[in-house]
Amino acid sequence: MPMFRVEVTVTKSDTYTMEVEADSEGKAERDAELAWRDHTSEDFQVDKPDTWKSETEQLSWNCVECGCEITKEQNRKGDEMCEKCVAAYDASEALQQVVHE
Repeated sequence: MPMFRVEVTVTKSDTYTMEVEADSEGKAERDAELAWRDHTSEDFQVDKPDTWKSETEQLSWNCVECGCEITKEQNRKGDEMCEKCVAAYDASEALQQVVHE
């Protein structure tokens, strides 16, 4: 499952950052927001925050072929597949070129 870093600012105001595994950015933000009681300071006393403000950074992705985790660095290079699947794809493409020559 992809990993997200979510920074949540709770009005009345306390800020925390946590890493969340989730299927989507929206789900990661919601999960981080709902954890506010566990991540705000002990003297932060409210029943329910008035508003949320979240900023999310995705830390990992899933390979579109095998589903394993892809790092942020791999994704920056434009890879949607893990190194193993990229190598298999490249080998398949090379074989196709040999067959067509």
